[in-house]
Amino acid sequence: MTQHLIDIYRFYASHGMVINRVLTVNDSGYKSMMFACACETLNLNHVLTVPYTLQTNCTAECIIRKLHREWAYVRAYKSSPQRNMFLEPFLHMYSLHRPHRSINGRSLVGRLYKDYYNLQSSHS
Repeated sequence: MTQHLIDIYRFYASHGMVINRVLTVNDSGYKSMMFACACETLNLNHVLTVPYTLQTNCTAECIIRKLHREWAYVRAYKSSPQRNMFLEPFLHMYSLHRPHRSINGRSLVGRLYKDYYNLQSSHS
């Protein structure tokens, strides 16, 4: 889990995005000292979901369903390493190019950059 956090952090940083916090479930792996040290090293505020709270738990479940439906089980892979090779291209497409209905058809990154540029231009 710790290496995945570092890899995700680096992926988004390579696209000019800053991550300030990470939201996880209350699983023992996310409560470990290794994960806490990784969060501290990356200067991330670690937030745990509140058990039985629909807003955070439903969001996590939605993301997991999308990963299952659109990446992990969309085709038959010969091995886990082969499936893992398709994760980064999927995340790239999903975050940078795929339109999302909940944010008026914009991509996730497009929403972030649009908000960033609107914020910048409003202070000029």
